[in-house]
Order: sequence, then structure tokens, then C-alpha cells
Amino acid sequence: MFLFWGTDFRFVVNLQDKTCSCRQWQVSGIPCKHAVAFITSLHNAPLEKYVDMYYSIDKFRAAYQHLIPAMTDKRQWPKSTHGFFMHPPLLKATAGRPKIERYKGCSENKRKKASTSALFVQAMAIIGTTARKVIQRTLLL
Repeated sequence: MFLFWGTDFRFVVNLQDKTCSCRQWQVSGIPCKHAVAFITSLHNAPLEKYVDMYYSIDKFRAAYQHLIPAMTDKRQWPKSTHGFFMHPPLLKATAGRPKIERYKGCSENKRKKASTSALFVQAMAIIGTTARKVIQRTLLL
């Protein structure tokens, strides 16, 4: 038995029963972080010894030793016999204004188009500078 504690918690790890008080080891069959911390502190303790046999290569081979036939289309699916028709779920409208533009991918340009008011301000700035230059040229002549 090993007692593992942190700042606000304590966990009891039992290597013989393959249990931990956090219950993650019992549920998954894979040692939790508390058990791994204790197992790796032991000298020459193989971690594979404490993993459930469900995850072994022998169990994997036994599960897939028989040929699994392929299904070509939906006609080969088994028919359900529960006695009622199951309708698809009703979809609710999402809250908020609907999105008009699509979501862009990570490799696409994320820059937004300039608004009309920004374009108008830019155009007026360009027109204003050219008008000043024309006036200055006429005054200099």
C-alpha cells in the first residue's frame, strides 16, 4: 500500500489489488497517475504488469482472429424489431443572428473586407490630397 498526497488531496494505491482511491484504475484498467508515480518509483517494476489483461496483444488477436465480413450497402444492415418507428430528433433554431459567411479554414486568409464607410473615408482622403495638389499647382503657375 502506498499513500499519495498533494496539496489538498490524498489517494491510497494498492498494487496487489490494482486499486486506487481515485477509482480511475478500477474503471479503465489502466493505472492512474498516482499508481504510475508509485510504480515508477519502484526499482525494476514493469509498468505492463499492472495494466489489465484486456489491453494485451493476446486479447487483441483473439478479438480479431476471425474474418469480419464487409457490408456493401444498407440492404445488408439488420432490421430492427423494436415495434415502433424512431423519428429523427426535432431541430431547434439556434439563438442569435444567423451567420452569413462560412467559417474559413486555418490555411485561408482571415482578413475581413473593408467596410464601405472605411472605403469612403479613404476615397475622400485621396480626392482631398489630389485636389490640394491641383490647387497648389495652379497657384504656382
